Amino acid sequence: MYTIKLLLTAINDINEITSYITNVLNNRQAANNLVNNLIKEYANIQLFPHGNTIYKLPKSIKNSYYKTKVNNYLVFYNVNDREKVITIARIIYQKRKISSEIKSLEY
Repeated sequence: MYTIKLLLTAINDINEITSYITNVLNNRQAANNLVNNLIKEYANIQLFPHGNTIYKLPKSIKNSYYKTKVNNYLVFYNVNDREKVITIARIIYQKRKISSEIKSLEY
């Protein structure tokens, strides 16, 4: 089985998203639901790491990334088959301009 690793950028994304939902939208339950859905999706990714869409990146970014949708967010991750590691790189609101956010995918 593959191991899930979250980059600091993904952890920061989760913290910012849940803080916004909890404090600005005043909806703690929605924030909890999102976290629970992320955990469920991580389990799915572990079982089928290549089961999602490959996201087309600029050639300047050397790694390939998969994307999957959780609620209104896109989860970007990389698969290292040799080491059996899935690296969650970013979690981005789907209506944001993704092309400006992907620069931080490289690690």
